[in-house]
Amino acid sequence: MNQYQNLPEEIQHRIDGIVQSNIKEYLYAHIQVELDQYHKKRLRQLIHNYYINWKEKHGFFISYRMIEEDILMWLNHPFTKNMDNPFMFGKTTQRFKNVMRRIFASRITNEVGYRNAIKNLRGPEIVNTILEALTVEELEKFYTYNMRWIGEYKQNNIIQVPLREHSYA
Repeated sequence: MNQYQNLPEEIQHRIDGIVQSNIKEYLYAHIQVELDQYHKKRLRQLIHNYYINWKEKHGFFISYRMIEEDILMWLNHPFTKNMDNPFMFGKTTQRFKNVMRRIFASRITNEVGYRNAIKNLRGPEIVNTILEALTVEELEKFYTYNMRWIGEYKQNNIIQVPLREHSYA
């Protein structure tokens, strides 16, 4: 510390700039990644708890195919409004296409392409693969979508404070 204070002021400013940039790089490379992983894990747990609680409350069996259907309904919203099947309208949203591109690294734009891509996967693998591919923001939106759909969040003017607003970098 004593040597630092003995340096000329312009060198001290250069050192300060380098230290600040190193701290920012460390935050982005390590802490922000860990924080995002923690938030994703927590949101996935909330989603799984939602289905467990639904099963206990209503005594209704919830399968992974039903969870997959809910995810696909959300991915294709608003084309799935008042539909029984996420692909019933015959259209898919850009959000669906982007998530499928992240998962399968190919352009899947319809039900046939999706069914072909998942034909060798079991229910839990499909659900976990899709949930893992979603970002923190998308997981938040999916969870909120489910909560509003069942009437848990009845107000339309809920103030959402997404986790991405608390980026500490």
